[in-house]
Amino acid sequence: MLTGIVTMIVMLKSKEFHTLPYFIVANHCAVDIFSLTSVGYYVASAFISQKVLNEHLERVMGFVGDYGWYTSGSFLILFAFTRMLKLHFTEASFRIITRRFIVLCSLSIYLLYALLCGTHLFSKTASVHSCMNFSTWCYDLDTDFGQLMDKFSYLYDIVCPLILITINAITIHYVHKTGNLAIGNQLHRISLRQKEIKLFAQCLIGSTFFCLTCLIYFLSNYVENTTCILGVIMHINWVLNHANSPVVYFIFNGAIQQSIKKFLIRG
Repeated sequence: MLTGIVTMIVMLKSKEFHTLPYFIVANHCAVDIFSLTSVGYYVASAFISQKVLNEHLERVMGFVGDYGWYTSGSFLILFAFTRMLKLHFTEASFRIITRRFIVLCSLSIYLLYALLCGTHLFSKTASVHSCMNFSTWCYDLDTDFGQLMDKFSYLYDIVCPLILITINAITIHYVHKTGNLAIGNQLHRISLRQKEIKLFAQCLIGSTFFCLTCLIYFLSNYVENTTCILGVIMHINWVLNHANSPVVYFIFNGAIQQSIKKFLIRG
């Protein structure tokens, strides 16, 4: 959440805020900030009081939690995918990855998960509730929609990291390839490419560990202590991957580096 807030402040102060990568990252950070702040406050309050604060609020927080989780991950994929295309298909990417394309993709992500997760708000019986033991959310498997979302979360938590692993691996190859093409006095370009490779590698490692812990988590048959520990590891990996991905774009852009330095120095 803090990473998202700092990133958003830097973007708002930068003149390059209207570029397409900024738009994708801004959506990713905005969703993270909104969902994590809302759900974090509610879960902490419910955990401290050890009771459900309000049934209707519980439904709303279930929607916000799921909506933020799924849209944020999808924006990560969109960001990594557009970066990969721009590296390998430079000329074609300018025709394909237009402002209209990015806006339509973003709206599609928002609408898709609004329709899916919105059932939490309008179903006859609550399909999600806060789980006091783990300070998180659980689906009610006695409801049809709860069972559907439980299966969907399993699928999403495996497929999303697998897609990110694939895209990050391909992007590392493309970045390395374009970096090797630098000649003469382009040492700065080579240095930036090396930084970009390191950051994409961090995203790759984070996605890989998240995917592996998901598999172990789902195969552990819900042994209480095991699931709790694996759940913590899994969420830490996901947070690290969220933090790394937006930084990939910032770190090798000179103008953005200056904006970040000014923000850190002046506040």
